[in-house]
Amino acid sequence: MRRTVTKQEIERFLSTNEIGRGTFGVVYKGALCDGDVAIKVLHVTEDTKEKAEREITTMRTVKHENIVEFIAELYEIPKLYLIFEFMDGPSLHQIIHNYNDHKYTNKDAINWLIQAAEGLNHLHSLAPKLIHRDVKPKNILLNGDKSIVKLCDFGNVRQLGSCMSNESGTHRYMAPEVYIDGVKYTEKCDVYSFAITAWEVYSRTNAYGPDKQNYQTLLTKVSTEDWRPLLEGIPKYTHKLLERSWSPEPKTRPTIKEILEDLKKTDFCENSIRQTLITGVSPSKGSE
Repeated sequence: MRRTVTKQEIERFLSTNEIGRGTFGVVYKGALCDGDVAIKVLHVTEDTKEKAEREITTMRTVKHENIVEFIAELYEIPKLYLIFEFMDGPSLHQIIHNYNDHKYTNKDAINWLIQAAEGLNHLHSLAPKLIHRDVKPKNILLNGDKSIVKLCDFGNVRQLGSCMSNESGTHRYMAPEVYIDGVKYTEKCDVYSFAITAWEVYSRTNAYGPDKQNYQTLLTKVSTEDWRPLLEGIPKYTHKLLERSWSPEPKTRPTIKEILEDLKKTDFCENSIRQTLITGVSPSKGSE
């Protein structure tokens, strides 16, 4: 539900309630009369103003059960406060990388991926289509009992056909065509990112190894040598879908709607597979 907020309502939460920090801002937990909220604080400069305004414009018009709800914004130069519904559970990234606190099964993984795909499919079904451009586990949030999944962070969103910069997003999840200057790309870049995200859900590790690495080397290998995460140790029912979805040729990738349909038709054959814990694999070296 959209509403107006005042600076006084917001600032009382900004000294002790930090829950997240990124390149462009800090996120705090707050409370309004309607309940708990997430407060994203951006320090707006000439370089980041367009990104911030784009996120506001997108969130004002997008509403879906698998996309975090936008509540309000307040612009107090040079700060911009964005108010969202509060998701009281972990991010998918936190679930993947904290095995002791977050154990999950094949059934859980399929459920989370279906919901994330539902949110992404909504963006791709709009006219004009919206491309998220930063699909990754950190931008997929869950509620407290981990039954509801929602996409977040729409600062990189673009309309299909608009002028889009290259190398937008997070390098490990970026499709090969996004790396190349002057190449026009489509919503299929989100499909590629979704596939890498799905692989990490099943592997419980980062695709291509640790975060701190030479990303230029990674970009070269992914875009010119078709480097991809290894499928060894990943459930076999995912192999064909992953291979199609991270194809180097965007036109051969399925749509997110087709991925969603495939996920919903997943046949575990035996209940024991459905309930099997996903324990993960060794860090990927990619496909040679």
